[in-house]
Formats: sequence, C-alpha cells, structure tokens
Amino acid sequence: MIITFDGPSASGKSTLAKSSAKKLGFYYLNSGMLYRGLAYCLLNRLKVKQEALDTFQEFLPCLIRLRYFYDIKTGCMTIFLDDEDITLYLKVAAIDKAASALGNNKQARIAIMNFEYAIVKQYDNFSVDGRDCGSLVFPQAEFKFYVTADLLVRAKRWQLDQEKQGNTVALEQAAIILEQRDKNDSEREYAPLIIPDGAIIIDNSNLTLEQTEKLVCEYILNKEEEA
Repeated sequence: MIITFDGPSASGKSTLAKSSAKKLGFYYLNSGMLYRGLAYCLLNRLKVKQEALDTFQEFLPCLIRLRYFYDIKTGCMTIFLDDEDITLYLKVAAIDKAASALGNNKQARIAIMNFEYAIVKQYDNFSVDGRDCGSLVFPQAEFKFYVTADLLVRAKRWQLDQEKQGNTVALEQAAIILEQRDKNDSEREYAPLIIPDGAIIIDNSNLTLEQTEKLVCEYILNKEEEA
C-alpha cells in the first residue's frame, strides 16, 4: 500500500507521514530530505554555486553518493553522504535556499523522483510526503492526503522549528517567507503544488498531531473494512 502526503510548507505533512508510517508499520520516505541531501552534496562536495542550482543538470555524481536510511522499528531517519551522517546539517538556512532552488529545477525533480523509486522498490507498504508525491511521483497511491493549515498557524510552527535550530524569526517574517514559498511551489512550471486527484484534504489548523494521525488512520482502516 502506498500513502502520500502532499501540502504546503509547515503544514505538518512530514511529521504526519512519519508518525502514521510508524503506527502502521510502514516504511517512511521523506522526499524533502532527499532534496536537502542533494543540495548539501552539490554545495559542499561539488562546490556548485547557489545561483547555478536552478539550471544545473549533472546530479548523478551526488545521487550515487547519497543513501537514505529509515528504521521501521525505531522510526529513525538518516541521510548519509558516502559514509558520513549529514542529517543534522540539512536544516540550515543555506540548505533551505538550495533545496528550494532544486525544487524549481525540472531535471532535479526527475532525478529525485527516480531516486525515490529506487529506494522504495523493495517495500510493499510505505508512506511518503512532499509537494508532488500524490500528483506526480506516486499517482497510483491507494491513499492520498493533502495536508494544509492556515498561513499564520503554519508560520508559527515554522517559527518554532527555527527557534529549535537557534534561529530567531519574527512571526510576520515567517508568514512572508511561507507565503512566498507557497507562491513559488504552486506556480512553478513543472510539478507544481496541487491537490492530487482523489486526495483527502485535511486542514489541521485546529488539530493536534494525535488528532490528525487518528483521522488519517480512520480513513485507511474504514476503507479497508469496506473492501
């Protein structure tokens, strides 16, 4: 079974996809971390300039060096570059910016999509999140969820996440940043952020993670019982 979680930045889709996967005993794939891992390799190993990422095309030298690991028992996700665990380095401003640039690069999206296929081909059941997972990467998914929330709610979540990383961002500035990301994601020419066909829309503005997770599992279990 394939379950996809699409949605805008800071909607909680990654947290929900991961927690749902752990609860159901599924493999979890975080597509955003793949873009971040690729961005890290390009900037720090191949020394590609930030301004060149929008049109860069030679991704294979980095992708063959990346390894995505998820432990179904512990729910631990790790990104390796060669033999180095780079997971903790992927949530900084420079990588945010670089990953966003790669998201607008058609060739990068195709390369990551093929990389995703290679990762999950050995798993029958997995959960995956991103901005085009249900619409483009896995349109055959049995369950597609589009997770969203009000802009200010998402801005507050993003602000708190930045604080955990030692970054101070005003709520108003956080809202501006996310609004621009939403605009870029929805207006890009290739694989724009959309609500996938047949997706179940979940607005979790006023829901806790536990409540949202319960809602997702109820959709899945009720559908299975009907079948």
